[in-house]
Amino acid sequence: MELLLPQTIDIRVSQAASALGFNKQDIIERALLVYLDLINNQIELKTEFNNLDHLSDEALLNFEEHL
Repeated sequence: MELLLPQTIDIRVSQAASALGFNKQDIIERALLVYLDLINNQIELKTEFNNLDHLSDEALLNFEEHL
């Protein structure tokens, strides 16, 4: 896969690669993995909130049925 980066990001990737002794591909892969880990945490949290909403709705319906 080819990735086109804006010039400002490409410069920062090049600077990080040079400072750390990695190639640009390694820097981009590491950055994406960190980002995907953060996104995964957000996805898990959103799923948990959706599950809680569903359970809350179900509990409310059960309560209303018993009134």
